[in-house]
Amino acid sequence: LALSAALSPNQVHHASKDDCEIIVAVIKDLPRGKHGKYSPITTEIDQPDGSKYIEDCPWRDYEMESPIIAAPGTSGITIFQPGYGPDHLTAIVSSGENTYYSGSSVPLSAVAEIKLKKINGHWKIVPYF
Repeated sequence: LALSAALSPNQVHHASKDDCEIIVAVIKDLPRGKHGKYSPITTEIDQPDGSKYIEDCPWRDYEMESPIIAAPGTSGITIFQPGYGPDHLTAIVSSGENTYYSGSSVPLSAVAEIKLKKINGHWKIVPYF
């Protein structure tokens, strides 16, 4: 059953343990800006079906400092909910950057599809499946 079909409008879905490990792998792969910090991350994402996906991951459990959370209406990196292969050992996640100018949003720029594979129980970014 597809996730979008399983959620009803206005429902909130929280990132799973696997989702969080994938999100952390993607964040750690991002270039760091000034002062060694990552860009702000959007952690509440509106889904096309009207539900909300919240990335409220226990960052320290993944040996990562809590990221800077992008406030609503501000620029930030968006890492969308991962999609898993039928064996749940592969995943694809899309990420992009929202940029806001004078209160209006510019569509996501440089959207990337990132492939991951579960290797020895942990999610790793891979060039292909």
